[in-house]
Amino acid sequence: MSRETNSRFRRHAAGMPIEEKKAEQPVFVRTEVHEPVAEAPPPAPEPRSSKGVVFAIIVAIALGGLNLLQLFGGPSESELRQEVEALQATVSDYSEKAEFVDNFVAIVIDDGQFLYHHFDCPYTKDRPRWVYNVELAEFHGNLPHSCWFDRE
Repeated sequence: MSRETNSRFRRHAAGMPIEEKKAEQPVFVRTEVHEPVAEAPPPAPEPRSSKGVVFAIIVAIALGGLNLLQLFGGPSESELRQEVEALQATVSDYSEKAEFVDNFVAIVIDDGQFLYHHFDCPYTKDRPRWVYNVELAEFHGNLPHSCWFDRE
């Protein structure tokens, strides 16, 4: 007999109450079966982008179109050079005029401040103004606005 059974027997013989042991709740053990995992096949190569091919085709068509334009009525190289020279002469004419305006033209606004402004001064935009040379603006008592000193 086991020790536990002996103890129960003595208690019963002595008239003592026997402690009934409650049955323990069954414990469920979850087991999982792992099957061997097969190796995944290597990924398929990604399809090549067609952007490069499309770009190459567009460039080829554009270059071919330029060659056709030159062959069938486009301006020749000598004509283009003449046009560039004419435009450079025009720019040099306007640059002389722009330099004159920058150095000798004073803009006076009748706002009671007695200042003369540079032609590009943002303070003069959308306001009625008088245009003088610098000497006449100073003769009338006007002083240079800070825009004259802020120029490059």
